[in-house]
Amino acid sequence: MTRTANLPRGLAALAVAVLIAACSGDTGQTADLTDETVRAVHVSARPADAHSDILVSTTPEIYRTDDGESQLSIGKLAAGGMAVQVLALQSPNGPSTSAGIAAAREEIDAKLATVHAMVAAFPEEVGLARTVDEIDEFNAAGRIAILL
Repeated sequence: MTRTANLPRGLAALAVAVLIAACSGDTGQTADLTDETVRAVHVSARPADAHSDILVSTTPEIYRTDDGESQLSIGKLAAGGMAVQVLALQSPNGPSTSAGIAAAREEIDAKLATVHAMVAAFPEEVGLARTVDEIDEFNAAGRIAILL
């Protein structure tokens, strides 16, 4: 399946949402917006979160929830009907010295290892996508596509 093959499906989901809203507006009647209908429209749109941080031991507290964990979890992504999750690979700014570059590389390597461990731990739920076709393949199998 190609990227353009998914365009009609996304447009169809948007059209359904617009029609539901239009039908419930001027007539004074309420459209039948069941949780199932809303969920179906949401999932068919293949929602994507374009940025989540990867936590490692050196990640500052500001990126953590009150319990010290990540705001991101496979359970939360699945419950939210996410189709694509982009994970940010970044390291804090540091000196442009050999030691600073080595520290940045160590941080990135730790984050990559965390991503690979997550994908290995949840192979039925997520897949590390490298192409649009892989995103489509994972989504068709009910898996969340992880992008870096």
